[in-house]
Amino acid sequence: MKQDDSIGQRLRKLRIAHKLTQEKMANTFFITRSSIANYERGTRQPSFDLLQHIADYFKIDILYLLGSSENSAECDLSKDIVSAARFLTKDAMLDISSLSALHKIMAIEYVNFLRMTEETEKMSNCNN
Repeated sequence: MKQDDSIGQRLRKLRIAHKLTQEKMANTFFITRSSIANYERGTRQPSFDLLQHIADYFKIDILYLLGSSENSAECDLSKDIVSAARFLTKDAMLDISSLSALHKIMAIEYVNFLRMTEETEKMSNCNN
């Protein structure tokens, strides 16, 4: 990923394109101005939930923010996968922020598969 393709740089481009100050953007998402500044500088990373809120607010593809897409237009990313990512990161307390978008989806799908398998096994054991 090129330096100008970081999450922070893309957030900055998005903020400027919508003529928002750091303060106004921070107020929109109920965070501090210094958090926005830190994200833009790359000294901190926004949570997945915050990235999803930003993508939803600006009606863009979250993959653009993650640097996996050059197109900021909203795509058909499954809402189930987005919900699963929120659940996975909160429930399992996993930090998947450093993974590529594809690997995040794969991790989410694998954990969901394991949960489904476990539920099936529990149901099978109850029936015996």
